[in-house]
This record gives sequence, C-alpha cells and structure tokens, in this order.
Amino acid sequence: MKQAAKSNLITRFDLFQFQITFFIPSTALTTTFNSFALEMNKSAFSSIIFLCVLNKRVFSIH
Repeated sequence: MKQAAKSNLITRFDLFQFQITFFIPSTALTTTFNSFALEMNKSAFSSIIFLCVLNKRVFSIH
C-alpha cells in the first residue's frame, strides 16, 4: 500500500517536472495563455458581480 502511494507521488512529481521542462521555455505561449486566463478571470468576476446585483434587484422587488 505504501509502495503504491510512493510510486503515485513519484509519477505526479515527474508530471510536474515535465510541465516545467516543456511548457515554461515557450514563453510566448505562456504569456498568451496567462493574458487569456486573466481576461477569463476578469469576465468571470464581472459576471459574478452582475449576477449579485441582479439577485439583489430581483429579491428587492419581491
């Protein structure tokens, strides 16, 4: 049981190493992905605020 957990941890670490070695050197890709994620976060945040405002208005009507 412990051996399986250990190997699972090792494979996860290998995957992490793989991500570091393969995805970070492509900085252009990383920056575009980061800006895209930032835009997604902004839109999600604004839509959450919009929903909150909408909920307050709907509940205040009732």
